[in-house]
Amino acid sequence: MDKKYQLPFRTPRLLLKNFTEADWQNWRNLRNLPETREYNQFSEPLSLKKGEEIVQLFVKQPEQDPRLKYTLAIYEAESDTFIGYISLMIYDGVDERLSEISYSLFPSEWGKGYVTEALKAMTEFAFDALKLHRIEAGCSVENIASWRVLEKAGFLRDGRIRQDMQVRKNVWHDEFVYGILETDQFERVLW
Repeated sequence: MDKKYQLPFRTPRLLLKNFTEADWQNWRNLRNLPETREYNQFSEPLSLKKGEEIVQLFVKQPEQDPRLKYTLAIYEAESDTFIGYISLMIYDGVDERLSEISYSLFPSEWGKGYVTEALKAMTEFAFDALKLHRIEAGCSVENIASWRVLEKAGFLRDGRIRQDMQVRKNVWHDEFVYGILETDQFERVLW
């Protein structure tokens, strides 16, 4: 693998790295915020124990062979502060060149272009280092900020799925599905 894609890797403003046990409380705090749960299918806050268990799964991802999940902590590089995460999941069994991406940032970091930068970096990593063919992402049609970020990062809207996201008990949202292919042109991150 090209040295620039060895984790952790740096973008102009971010550091993307494997999760460590020290990241679990920050991740749980992010995951439990009402703002980050508003458009997600996980509507209930996580207990301390469950949050720690999930991050332990993230910590073990680099040991998997083949590695099919890349859940990376996003740090603001200058301050070395945890600000969110991005996750690339490679589909296993159907075609290992297809994948799905998701992300979340603390609301205090919204609107600064960090998710776009992280998405572009992970897209480049997925196509150049992992040799994937397609990355897809989904979001509630009501989550305007999320689908705008996907479009800024070069993803194209592939369609709309009616009422397939239950974001709160008995509240169903339509989902926009986005995708980007290895053959699509997208703006690469300046490493």
